[in-house]
Amino acid sequence: AVRCMDAGGRLLVVGFASGVIPKIPANLPLVKGFSVVGVRSGAEMRRDPRIAKDLFENFVKLTADGSLAPYVGHTWSAYENEGFKEAYRVISDRKVKGKACITWPQQ
Repeated sequence: AVRCMDAGGRLLVVGFASGVIPKIPANLPLVKGFSVVGVRSGAEMRRDPRIAKDLFENFVKLTADGSLAPYVGHTWSAYENEGFKEAYRVISDRKVKGKACITWPQQ
């Protein structure tokens, strides 16, 4: 991500899903002219609950009008005997691209 940064860009540090905290050499933001910004979304939303409300309303709007449509790579039915086992295997084997969903029929 750092190599593709351009002058005036912002590298947002959101979290460390792999558990490994990456190291960014201090000279790269200086030489390339970009900023590194830590994003603590949970803390911000607790501090100002209006942020969470606004984000959720925007999320609902973007989803409803089709602007935000996440790629779902795998779907299993909750009523298939092997659905949960297969879902767990695919996720633990790191074979998921996009989202993995277990669905329940609507009543």
